[in-house]
Amino acid sequence: ENEGGMGMQYTAAVSVGGQAIQGVLDTGSYELLVFSTECSTCGGTDGYYNSSRSSTHEPGHMKVTHSFGSGTTSSQLGYENVAVGPMQASRQYFWQVIGADMPVAASGGFQAIVGVGPPSTPRSDSLEQAGQAQKMKKEAQANPTYHASEQAKATFRDAVSLAEEQTLLENFGVTAFSVCIGRAEGSEGYFTWNDDDPQTQRPGLFAKVPVAAEMTWGVRLSNVQMQSPGGGAPDVQLGCEGGCGALVDSGTSLLVVPREAAQLALQALNGLNSDCSNLDALPRLAFQLGSEKFSLPPQAYIGQFVGKLPQSIERFARKTEESTYRACELLIMTMDIDTQLGPMWILGLPFFREYYSTFSLGADVMDRTRRSIYFAEAGDDCQPQMPAGPHALVQRSMRQVDLSKVRIPHWVASIADEGSVLM
Repeated sequence: ENEGGMGMQYTAAVSVGGQAIQGVLDTGSYELLVFSTECSTCGGTDGYYNSSRSSTHEPGHMKVTHSFGSGTTSSQLGYENVAVGPMQASRQYFWQVIGADMPVAASGGFQAIVGVGPPSTPRSDSLEQAGQAQKMKKEAQANPTYHASEQAKATFRDAVSLAEEQTLLENFGVTAFSVCIGRAEGSEGYFTWNDDDPQTQRPGLFAKVPVAAEMTWGVRLSNVQMQSPGGGAPDVQLGCEGGCGALVDSGTSLLVVPREAAQLALQALNGLNSDCSNLDALPRLAFQLGSEKFSLPPQAYIGQFVGKLPQSIERFARKTEESTYRACELLIMTMDIDTQLGPMWILGLPFFREYYSTFSLGADVMDRTRRSIYFAEAGDDCQPQMPAGPHALVQRSMRQVDLSKVRIPHWVASIADEGSVLM
């Protein structure tokens, strides 16, 4: 569902303990995070999950924090029956948001974040949490009070148990899923569980790109250029000559690039004779993922901004300074974060409007070397189609973006100050 019709966020109906809520299906995260009525500081809680109304809810002892930009949430481990569309899971572990120091989702239009990132990451986190809990347990034994000691033991048991739990993808029995976002203004998005194997489709329909990241749906990005239609101007290199890391993220509203790349793009545009009256005359954004070539039309990165960027996001990511280009703007957020693959780029919703994307875990969901993402050009009906030449041949209108609705990965806040992250 296109929340608010602005194309900045898409949600799906999720059932948690039989209660219907709206959740963001997010390839950029990996946990199930559910906002609950117990969170008195999350803004209005109408429509939030209420554990007291569920006969299948089981509380855990472990509590963790999640960063959301302007503050943090406190979440408690729990177990609950969960369903999304035809997929169902019994006694699925999840994080129930019970406290926050800011109104995280007061006007967000969703009550859950359904992470569909690779399954191995939660286990790594759980083992780390178990180590922290074991340390807390030893400290409690050295300075014994009954409550502290028992709480430490319960937290340690939860952490060890959690390392053995299966993620939502695993409990759903999903080894592959696909994402496509409708291109037309106000259109919906599509998420397909256990989609057809791209390797059995017509030859040449899908391009296979290996997942190069350890923890995420991250791929190698290189040779980023602005290419003018018909070769009317020289190609302009935007970086990544030595390689970059690209997170393919359905939970991010726009493209997110290093600041230098955005500045080079704006300089290149300002050097052209064309203006925004004919977007199809402007350069395409071309790049390689793995060894495969891709390109996005001008409408994916040029348009108009309205509204104001929330302070919770502006601290970590911002629209390009002096981004105006002859009555339109770069629809790009900037963020400087290094990864083991190079500077980080995020391919958000504009990418999914152009490419039907199938995320495959491979035969062994825990084997990182078997993960791949398959891409096919998306037709106007959001179905994969054979390459039909540049989309720029089809006249399209300029997109308008409401900055107040923009979303970026919620984990960005926790790594922004460090300036680097393991993808």
